[in-house]
Amino acid sequence: MEPYNTPLNILTKEQTSPLTDKKKALIAHMARLAYMKYKLRLTSVHSIPLGLAQLSSIVKEQGINTYHIPFILDSLKRFIPDKEIENKIRSYDYDTVWLSVGSPEAAYETFRYAKIIKKINDNTPIMIGGVLPSMYPEFFLTHPEIDFLIRGPAELAVKQYVRNSKEHNYKSIQGFCYQSKTGTSNISQEYAVEPNLNELPPFDLEGMNIVEYMKDNHFCNLQTSRGCPYNCPFCCHANFWGLKVKYRPINNLRKELNILQEYGSKAGYIIDSTFTLDKTHVRKFVELYEQEQITIKLAFETRADVYSEEMAKLTKVITPFYVWFGGESGSPDVLKRLRGKDHDHGTSYIRHMFKTVQHAKNCDLLCGSSWVIGLPGENKQTLQQTKKVIIDLSKAGMDAADIRILQVFPGTPFFEEPEKWGLKLIRKEIPNQNTPWDTYAGHATEELSPEEIVAGAEEIKEELYRYYLTKMQIKK
Repeated sequence: MEPYNTPLNILTKEQTSPLTDKKKALIAHMARLAYMKYKLRLTSVHSIPLGLAQLSSIVKEQGINTYHIPFILDSLKRFIPDKEIENKIRSYDYDTVWLSVGSPEAAYETFRYAKIIKKINDNTPIMIGGVLPSMYPEFFLTHPEIDFLIRGPAELAVKQYVRNSKEHNYKSIQGFCYQSKTGTSNISQEYAVEPNLNELPPFDLEGMNIVEYMKDNHFCNLQTSRGCPYNCPFCCHANFWGLKVKYRPINNLRKELNILQEYGSKAGYIIDSTFTLDKTHVRKFVELYEQEQITIKLAFETRADVYSEEMAKLTKVITPFYVWFGGESGSPDVLKRLRGKDHDHGTSYIRHMFKTVQHAKNCDLLCGSSWVIGLPGENKQTLQQTKKVIIDLSKAGMDAADIRILQVFPGTPFFEEPEKWGLKLIRKEIPNQNTPWDTYAGHATEELSPEEIVAGAEEIKEELYRYYLTKMQIKK
C-alpha cells in the first residue's frame, strides 16, 4: 500500500491550506494552459506507484499473490480516521505489508498506518522502501513498528527475501536493514544490488487497482530508463539509480502503454531523470508510440543542453502537455559550480535554456522549468539574476516555472562535504511533518542565512505570481 493523508489543516474553510497562494497560482496556471491547449483536466496528477507495481510483478513470478490498497485516492479528498483504515485492512488476508514512502508527509503517515497494522496483528512483518527511507534509514528504523527497510532499488533484494523468508535468512541481503529482537537497528551501508532491467517483468499495473486510479483521474506515470550520468551534487537520483543510464525493454513499455490506454489514461509523466539524453532510445520510444497508436499525452523532464531542435520535432509525436527542463539558477557564478552546467563559466547553459524554449515554441509545445534557490555561491545578487532570467524566459515563451529551495540530502556531495562547496548544514535530519519542504531551508550559503534563502525564493515566486496574474490573466 502507499499510505498518505492530506494535512488536517485543509479540512475546513476556516483553516489555512498548506499550499501558498503563489503555489496555487502556479498549479492553476499550468492546469489552465493544459486545458486550453489539450482539453486536459489536470485537477490531480497522482498515479499508480511504479515501485510497488514492479515489486508486485516480481513477487507474483515467485507464485505469491499481491494486492494493493490505494489509500491515497481517498486521502487526497478527505482525512481518513484510524478506525476506517483498520477496518479496510482487516478486510484483506495478508502475510506481509509493504509500504512505499515518497515524502516527509508520507513518512509520518507510514508510522500511523504501521501502528494500525501492528494493532491488528503484532506479528505482521512491515517492510518499507523508496528514496526517502534509503537516505534516512536510521530515522525510519527508530520507529519500532517498522521491521525491514530496503535501501536503493528493491527488486533483487525483495526476490531474495521472498526466497529466504521461511528460513528468515535476510541478514546477508545487500541493502537490507532491519530491527533486531533487542530493538537495535541494523543498517546496511550499501544500497541493494541494481537489477538488470532486461530481466525484470513489466509493471503489474492491473494488480495495482488500476480501475480505481483511473476512475476520476486519467493520469499515469511511466518509466523508460533509470540512472543519470551528470551526478549533479544536489541530486539524490544518481545515488539511488546509479550514474549509468539503463533502458527498460521496449516490449515491457509496449505492454504498459497499451494497458494504460485501455483503462482510459489521457495524460502522463515520464519520470526518467533525462528522457532526451539518448536519441536512439527516444526514436525507438516514438516509433512504439506510433505503432501502437497511443494517444496518451506524455510530459517529460530533460536538460536544456540535450533538447535540440531535432529532438523537439521528434518528441512532438508523443504530444507532451509539458516539456520540463532543469534551470537550477540564472546566475553564471552559481552555475559554474555545478557539474554539467559549468561550461563556459556557467553562461553556456543559460543560452541553452533560451534555445530550449524556442525549440518547444517552434513545435507548439508547452514548456516549463525548475529552479533551485540556495545553491553554493548564492547571494542577493545571484537571486536577482535568477529572477531576471526566469522572467526573460517567460517573456520569450516559457509557460511555467517551479521555484524550489535546495534540500541537502544524505549521500549527495553537498551533504558529505558541505564545507568544500561553501555550505553550512544547519539541520541534517528529515524535517518534521509540520514543515513543508517548499518553505524550508536546512542550510546556509557563504552569504545567505536559511531565512534569507527562504525569503529569496518567496520573492521570486511573488514576481512570477504577479506575472501570471497580469500577463496570463490568471484570477486569484
